Order: sequence, then C-alpha cells, then structure tokens
Amino acid sequence: MTHDAESYLVPCALLGSLLSLAIGGAIVHRHAGLFSFLSSRKSQFHHAPESKGIPRLGGLCLVASFLAAGLLALWLHEFKPMASREFWVILGSSLLIFLVGIVDDIRPLGAKKKLLAQIGVSCLVFYGGLQINTLKNPFTQEGLELGTLALPITVLWLVAITNLINLIDGMDGLAGGIGVFLMALLAWVSMTTANGFYTLVCVGTLGGLLGFLRYNFPPARLYLGDGGAYFLGFLIGLLSIQTSNKGTVIAGLAAPAIALALPIIDTTLAILRRGFKGLPLFRPDLDHIHHRLMRKGFSRTRAVLVLYAFSVVALSFAIGVFLFSGQHMPIFAGMAAMALIALLSHWGLIPKLRSGFALAQSYWRLRSHSRYALSLSQWLQLEAERCRSVDCLWKEYEFVTRKLQFCEVHLRLRGEQRTWRLTQGTELPLRRSHHFPGEREMSLEFFSRPDAMTLHQFEHVSELAAEAWLQAVARWEQAKQKKAAFTSEAADPTRPSPPTSPVGQMVQVGT
Repeated sequence: MTHDAESYLVPCALLGSLLSLAIGGAIVHRHAGLFSFLSSRKSQFHHAPESKGIPRLGGLCLVASFLAAGLLALWLHEFKPMASREFWVILGSSLLIFLVGIVDDIRPLGAKKKLLAQIGVSCLVFYGGLQINTLKNPFTQEGLELGTLALPITVLWLVAITNLINLIDGMDGLAGGIGVFLMALLAWVSMTTANGFYTLVCVGTLGGLLGFLRYNFPPARLYLGDGGAYFLGFLIGLLSIQTSNKGTVIAGLAAPAIALALPIIDTTLAILRRGFKGLPLFRPDLDHIHHRLMRKGFSRTRAVLVLYAFSVVALSFAIGVFLFSGQHMPIFAGMAAMALIALLSHWGLIPKLRSGFALAQSYWRLRSHSRYALSLSQWLQLEAERCRSVDCLWKEYEFVTRKLQFCEVHLRLRGEQRTWRLTQGTELPLRRSHHFPGEREMSLEFFSRPDAMTLHQFEHVSELAAEAWLQAVARWEQAKQKKAAFTSEAADPTRPSPPTSPVGQMVQVGT
C-alpha cells in the first residue's frame, strides 16, 4: 500500500460517511414522499406496525459511498485499477445485484426468481475471472485445486453471504452494524496484503455504513431494503474472494465466515425449525434470536447492542484465523461457535441439549397442522380471485377457521369489525391477536379451547391462519385492482342477520 493511500484512509471514511448522511437525510426528511412506493412492506405479516411508511432505499447510501470511495482510490492510484478485469467485475456485478434487490422492493419477485437472479449474477462473476479455484487443507496446509468444483463453490459462497445479510436485516441496525464489522475486517485484510485500492474501497463503504446507521439504528427511519442488503452481502463476498486471491486463500474466506457466526447459527436454527414444522425453509417467522431477545423484555436498542457484542466475539476469532494464515482455522471456528452457543444458551436464546430434543419433537408434531393450514391457505387465495367482495371472502374464511378448530375469530378492517363464533357463552382461554402493518388498519384475534388444541398448536396454527387471511386479501386486491374494505350494505346494523348454521354463527358489527 502506498504512503499516499494510507494517508487517505480517514478522509475516505469521512467522504463515505458524509455522503451517506446527506443521501439518507434527503430520503428521510426532504423527499420521503417521492419514495412512498418503496416504504416498508417487504414482510407485512412479520414486520412491526411502526414500520409503516419507512423508506427502504438505504442501499443508495451504500452504493454512493462505494462509488465515491472507488473514484478517490482510482485517482490516488492514477486510474491503473481500471485496466484490471476484476475491477469491472466487482463494479458491474455489485450494481447489478443491487438492481435485482431494488426491483424486488418495488414489485416482489418471489423466492425462486430472486435465487435464480443471484445465481445468474454469481455465474457472471465466475466467468468474469473472479473465482475460488484453490483451497488449503486447514490441517496439512496443502493446496487443493477445485477444478470443476470452482464454479459451484464460487456461486454458493456469493449467494450464501448475500442471503445471510438479507436474512439478518429483520431488526433495526443489525445488518448495518454487522456490515461495519465485516468491512473493517476486509479493510484490515486488504491493508496487510498491501492492496491499497481495495483498502480504500472497504474503508469508504464502512463510512457509508456508519452514516446509514444514523437513520437505521433503533428506532429506524430508513431501511436497507432488499437492494441494500443484496448489495452489501454480495460486495462482502466479492471482496473476500478478491482478498483471498491476493493472500492466504483459506484465511481470506474463513475469516468473514467466522465473523458471520451469529447469523449463520441463527439461519441454521431457523431452517431446522421450519423443516421440523413442515414449513417452507425460507418462510419468515418470529423466532429469530433478536425476536427472542425482545420477548424477554429487551428493547430494540439493547437487543441490537447485545447482538453486536456477539459479533465482536466472532470477529476476534476471525482476526485470529487471518493472523495465523488459516493454520488453526478449525480451532478458531470451533472456539467461536462454542463461545457464541454458550452465550446464547446463557441468555436462553437457544435450547439446551435435552430441552432441544423435546422442542424438536414438539415441532415435529406440528407438521400435519402446517400442511393442512398451508393447503387451506392456498385454497383461500384461489377463492379470493372469485369473490366479488371482501364480505364474500370473509365468509370463505369462516370455513377455514372452522377447519382449523378455532372457536371464535374477530377481524377489524378499516374501522369495521366482523366476528365469527362457533358457540355462544363458552369460555375460551386460548387467545392470540395479530396486527398487520400498513394502510389497511387490519387485525385478527383468534380464540380456542384447550381441549381443541394445545397452546403450542394454537399459537402455531393461529399464525398460519392470520397469514392466510393476509395473503388472500392481497390476492383479492390484486385481482380487483382496489383496496380491501367491507361493503356498507354488509356493515348496516339494520340489515337482517344471516341464518345461524348448525356449526357456527356470523356476527356482523358496523362501527
């Protein structure tokens, strides 16, 4: 690294930070109305109600900081890096994956299309010359040529890091904070391998992340969105490959992986949890580590600070991997995993071994309930396209609630309420409410009896039932091209009540 480049580390970080602050401030304060179509709606069922209207263009802050730092680094290196193929590969692919995320933020693409897009961009990176071709055996330090495995391993690395960052972007400040730690690690690695250009790029992006956190730290006023999360994750993957090609391969790749130990553990537990329950593996839920912290009474700020502390522990082991050139990588990886698992177990965020087996068995018993509820959800979405009104859709939903063994359900939509009861005057101790963020002003409340289902089953099935209604309403709105609302005729309290069926009664209340 040249002396001139070293002297520009702080100015480069300040440039990225100030640019990010300016762009973030413009989005949040001055022109938020222009981006209302990009306000938070990524996960309407699992997002907090206060997320309504929060812009999801935080990725612009990172992209601008990345480009500004790159221009400064090019100037300091007399624009020589532009002659290298890897420069254009990193620039083009990172911007392309950002575009994929922005498109998904505007109009959801679906999991399969997003995954295919990520794989496609990763293949372009590989054929552009940025590849993982060699790995070292961490025990013998002998090089292993990957040959035909180089393409799938490169693609797997880029796609995995991208989705890990996206998956942890479910809590204010979490993805941005962990991104700061990773960029600091990559900047340090680039500096130790005398790679001045990419050191400045990492430092400038780090500054952009710090500026973004000004608006993303709890309570958030700006989100990364899929565009920002994809860009950050993909850039981390690209820079780690580029760094590994310049130095010790195993250390360059293993260090970021160990620094990401917390999201890797969280994602692994989520996949196992959903697999045991019989749910789609990438379906959102409310059982991530940060959700568990908040259920224990932690504020969002305190919860994210605790997770930062976990990440710092993992980062210290990652630095150890690089300092020893990967020679003791299994030891450091094992120590990092054991330390994090011990800390998470101490806080009660993951079950101990014996209780873990019991929990897995309870999850397994939910598989049949999951399959049945998901099948009913698919049927309801198809019926939504055929229903002429939301009142008609609500009557179809009555069938779903009966089949799922609920005894009473309350719905509130845009100030109007509907209630379905199976029987009158029966005590219903099982109760759970679901509030949906967004302009619909919608909530559902479910009731049941302990002899109909256990508490664990009730909580699980009520979540699936609430999501089924939300998806059906969204399908109805898409088919009818208008906002969901009950008709005034159905809400008229003078209208005669429908006849009571042998199995249930519809109670309509206008407000």
